[in-house]
Amino acid sequence: MKALAAPARNGHAVNARVNRRAQRSFVVEQLTWLSSSDMLGLGSQADAAALETARSMVVPSRTGTADRVLFVCSAQDKPLSRAFAQADIASRVRTVRDFAREGLTWLDASTRADVLAFIVTSSTSLSGGGRREPRNSSAPAVDRDLRLSTALHELREALRERLPVGITDDGPIAIIDAVARLDEDAFYMRGRVAAGGSRLARVTAVSPEGDRVEVLQRAHWHDLMKTGDQPRSHVWKGFSVFFTCATSMRGAGWVVELETQAGELLEVGAPPVTSHSADVIRVVLEDLAVEGVPATALRTRQVVPAVRRLQRARRRAAVLKTVKQFGRAPNAPTVSVIVPLYRRIDLVEHQMTQFADDPTMRQVDLIYVLDSPELEDDLLGAARRLFELYRQPFRVAVVSANVGFACANNLGASIARGRLLLLLNSDVFPEAPGWLDTMSRFYDSLPNPGAVGPKLLYEDDTLQHAGMFFERLSDNQAWSNEHYFKGMHRDLPAAARSRPVPAVTGACMMVAAGLYAKLGGLSGDYVQGDFEDSEFCLRLLEAGRQNWYFANVALYHLEASSYDPERRRLHDGFNRWLHTDRWADRLSALGGAAMLEVEVEKAPLLTALVDGALARS
Repeated sequence: MKALAAPARNGHAVNARVNRRAQRSFVVEQLTWLSSSDMLGLGSQADAAALETARSMVVPSRTGTADRVLFVCSAQDKPLSRAFAQADIASRVRTVRDFAREGLTWLDASTRADVLAFIVTSSTSLSGGGRREPRNSSAPAVDRDLRLSTALHELREALRERLPVGITDDGPIAIIDAVARLDEDAFYMRGRVAAGGSRLARVTAVSPEGDRVEVLQRAHWHDLMKTGDQPRSHVWKGFSVFFTCATSMRGAGWVVELETQAGELLEVGAPPVTSHSADVIRVVLEDLAVEGVPATALRTRQVVPAVRRLQRARRRAAVLKTVKQFGRAPNAPTVSVIVPLYRRIDLVEHQMTQFADDPTMRQVDLIYVLDSPELEDDLLGAARRLFELYRQPFRVAVVSANVGFACANNLGASIARGRLLLLLNSDVFPEAPGWLDTMSRFYDSLPNPGAVGPKLLYEDDTLQHAGMFFERLSDNQAWSNEHYFKGMHRDLPAAARSRPVPAVTGACMMVAAGLYAKLGGLSGDYVQGDFEDSEFCLRLLEAGRQNWYFANVALYHLEASSYDPERRRLHDGFNRWLHTDRWADRLSALGGAAMLEVEVEKAPLLTALVDGALARS
């Protein structure tokens, strides 16, 4: 007897033996296509050599005679293709549903569960892992995956054991609020469960393709004291869980099974899968309020892995699908200005009216990075008109999918031509011409610069930014990013002197392009656009660099005009907590606002350095 490799189901190996004494022929009884290249088959006997490239398991025959072999294979594998070529297989090919009905549905529930687990694991392992397309295949990989998903869903519906769906007075109850796709094999699920008069023994999420994931122990559970649909005598628990599974592409069909210690069984359907990245983030973050700080189990075990998985999937998928130059590109520019655009593209013209009055901007590598690809045609149409009107050269780079503030800036930096980068929000407008040259000369005059940020003003000439520090009100609260002198008049003497600061805002931040690349750019672990800038500044400090506030340049910042404030409130709590979790020790050492007097009144050597840099700028 020789055992062929077979996947495990719930930690237990599936029996996958093939009788070596069987006749050495490949007798195929039934076949069905799982995808454009993968097949599922049943044979009365099998040549072990022919099945070397297949996954197989032994299943009993309906008549009780010799066992049969169930196998999953790639049709272009040479041993199998030779065997198939010698057999008349056309008459043996069935639809997926007929294959299951004729060959498998009569099996007992336990064996059907093993069969389904075997098919799911074997087919996804064959189709995954970067397999090459056959040379004569015209089907894109996504088409193969979708076809495989459809086939597996049909098999699941034919083979799985259905549980009761009714609700009794004292039996288990469940409501699945949301299932969100983070990538093809990672999901986040939220729901509510009441076990009735018993305790839960298992909670199993079943994918549309039939993969099974036990979530009872891995989920974060919390009490629901108030809910509008709470029946009498039931105690509801809410759960949130991040999990991975076999690749799942279908937009609907998730099922959750419950079993209590008293043996009661229940299955409930889940709503359609949420897949748009903005909606996925909402699903993942909405339950954060159920866990009060300093508790962190929900955040560290569920939310952070989910957000990281989503952000990494977005970065992997993101490319600059369009890069178009308007006007003549400057020759050897000193500075590349990177302006990310998310949803709002109307602010581009407001910036352009300011840039057009500044002759020095003609020598700047100006890049608008569109993080809303659905607006590509609108932006390109507006860009042609704006260049004809203002004659300011610039590029438009369109990202293939929404990736967030950090990744949009990083993609812009990847095509930048200047040795200095200026990260600039679309709602920031210079006060006077020559500002960028002045700022770059100041940067070049510093001995060991990290990031440099200028004075930013509100419309009423009060200060919005004169450098950033970090503050928290108590040990149980997260650190926040604060701005020195915020709300005070622009002529405040303390804000009129350039000085070292812990951090500067990413709304207008200058940094050397090589240094930006060396540190890996902005972190993509934060959601949309908060705290990436302060983390980058902290990494600069860790690398031995010094961040500076530059008082001799002023720009107006219509704060949060480039970012939907409702969405910002949802993201801020998570970003603030993550920033604190990573940098608490360093933030404590920086000393908060109390360090301002030390920064302003440092040794005479520092004062001379600043004065000299200002004179040279």
